[in-house]
Amino acid sequence: MKHLRLSVSVFLILSFLVFMTLLASSFLGGSAGSEAFAASGSGWEVVYPGSTANLTSISAVNESIAWAAGDDTIVHTTDGGATWASIPVPGATLSKVFALDSNNVWVVGNAGFIAKTNDAGVNWTLQNSGTTVDLVDVSAANASTAWVVGAGGTILKTIDGGTNWFTQASGTTRDINAIRVIDAQRAWAAARSAVHSYNPGQPLPPYENAPYYPIVLQTDNGGTTWAANQLGTYNEYFSDIASPDGNSIITIGRDIVYSPVPGICNPVPAGQMYLCLTELARYPALVSNNGGQSWTPPVSGDLLLSAVDMADSNNVWVVGQNGILKSSDGGVNWVLQDSGVPYTMRDIDAVNPSTAWAVGRVILKTTTGGNPAGEAPIVNSVTPVEAGQFAFAVDITVQGSEFQSGATLKLDKAGSGVFANVNTISDTQITASIFLFGAEPGSYDVVVINPDGQEGRLVGGFNVTSACGAGSGSAMLMLGISLGLLSLAGSFKLARRRRRH
Repeated sequence: MKHLRLSVSVFLILSFLVFMTLLASSFLGGSAGSEAFAASGSGWEVVYPGSTANLTSISAVNESIAWAAGDDTIVHTTDGGATWASIPVPGATLSKVFALDSNNVWVVGNAGFIAKTNDAGVNWTLQNSGTTVDLVDVSAANASTAWVVGAGGTILKTIDGGTNWFTQASGTTRDINAIRVIDAQRAWAAARSAVHSYNPGQPLPPYENAPYYPIVLQTDNGGTTWAANQLGTYNEYFSDIASPDGNSIITIGRDIVYSPVPGICNPVPAGQMYLCLTELARYPALVSNNGGQSWTPPVSGDLLLSAVDMADSNNVWVVGQNGILKSSDGGVNWVLQDSGVPYTMRDIDAVNPSTAWAVGRVILKTTTGGNPAGEAPIVNSVTPVEAGQFAFAVDITVQGSEFQSGATLKLDKAGSGVFANVNTISDTQITASIFLFGAEPGSYDVVVINPDGQEGRLVGGFNVTSACGAGSGSAMLMLGISLGLLSLAGSFKLARRRRRH
């Protein structure tokens, strides 16, 4: 009887696993990837026409509150860019502004300049950095903990809101151009190469020694130690770095092409190298999706990139001389967005996948993901057209037109929606995964909602089938067998108890 009970238990487990497998596979699924790189009209609005100051940095708290800085000027809006207040900072050359929230804002600049407000700009305090080097970036975890980076490998940290700043050992003398703080313990920084100046046609150090490769720095212990990572063979410098969570990271910069003979640009693996003409430089963006363990370069071309920001792990903007690029899939595919102005964009801050601010002589803002407010999306078809109500993850492909980067996809039934996890978006196709386990059976509309709020709907385009309906006979058979075996097992157990008594 002991062996019989064991066999019944094993069979019950196997039956249940088969039952769940049949339920989960009671639908047809499929997806097709699509690569996107397309020009669009302008979805950006000029909200600040500029001034005599050369604004080079912007930091936004939300759709309404933003700060920008450059030269000896700070500008600030609390009404979405309708009006701006200007704050002069005589004698300073400001390089970066960082707004932690609506009250706490830091600015940094040349000759060790640091200032902070904790009352939304009503009052400013000049803070003692303890250095005279040029400071180029600032980022904070909270109102007490912040980092500043700058020339010569400088890293400064405060844990009391800036009353006191202390130096941390970066392990490098390279200029550090950018820092992004994840929390009080974790931060990423980007540095330039060890060689600071180049002369076309002049020999560089041996290629294999690579002293001109830039690095990224990482800490996970509050800056007690910083680990340096050289990223492949990308040369000269990294200008910016972004990460929303410490796992997804993008860094951008310039990759100079070298050759063994002056004026001939054919990189070789070793030997004496010469700098080619700077107009042949490439400007790559490197992506890591595993906390910096590995990096892939999804963008490389003649794009002079200035800054990068990530709204989340999927939605990324980069700006520069050639305008604005956006990715909605973590850097796999990119859309060239028209800024609507002839200026180089110097910085960008993404509030969410729909809202971002950019600066470059003027200040731009988008609330549509950078996409122009155009025609409403049109949903023509969806594949597959049905799935079982106990399906865990269904891969679906939606065909249509006027889809915008940052669009959402859902199945709608009498106001009750099941949202999909969008994987890729092009103008005419969306691929996504959707979790249906426990969804109410019946007919659902397939709805695409663009960032500008316009939606397209395929009425009754998708059907969630009931586990008790058509096509579920195998699953119900296994359920019946499982329930029967459970009953049988209970009978054996009851009979055994009776024999004991």
